[in-house]
Amino acid sequence: MTLNDVLLHSHRQIAQIGEQLLSAQDYPQQVVYFEQLWQHFLIHEQAEEYVAFQVMQNSGKTAHRDTERALEFAVHEHHDFESFIEDIALLPEDETLINQHQQLFKALCEKITRHMEHEETHIFPQLMAQLTNEQHEQLASAYIDKCRELNKTQTKRVI
Repeated sequence: MTLNDVLLHSHRQIAQIGEQLLSAQDYPQQVVYFEQLWQHFLIHEQAEEYVAFQVMQNSGKTAHRDTERALEFAVHEHHDFESFIEDIALLPEDETLINQHQQLFKALCEKITRHMEHEETHIFPQLMAQLTNEQHEQLASAYIDKCRELNKTQTKRVI
């Protein structure tokens, strides 16, 4: 299994939860999917950053500056998503705000989809080209281990 495989698999899981969120008919179910999306995204972004930083540190002078900038931008964007998600979660649970929640859920899913498409199209190919087969396997394992660790320590968040 390569690093690309595990990152794409995680992206697919996030996309699937986003689709479930957007297709849910009732608000309580949407909240459940939002919480799942939040938890999965936070674990993914933290593990992805952990691996990306390892790549940048380990690559030394062989790192392409464009790849480093792209990774830094992606990490910055992850933190923007985290803030956006927290802003949604801080909205009071009020019948009059359900429509506002639903609009924000849709905006969040659209932003995450565009972000993942950008990573898959521009960042991952550059990053993967710099890795040996052994590095792919090591980093895939490091990503999976980090996800497991974070899953154990992540606190549940509720709207």
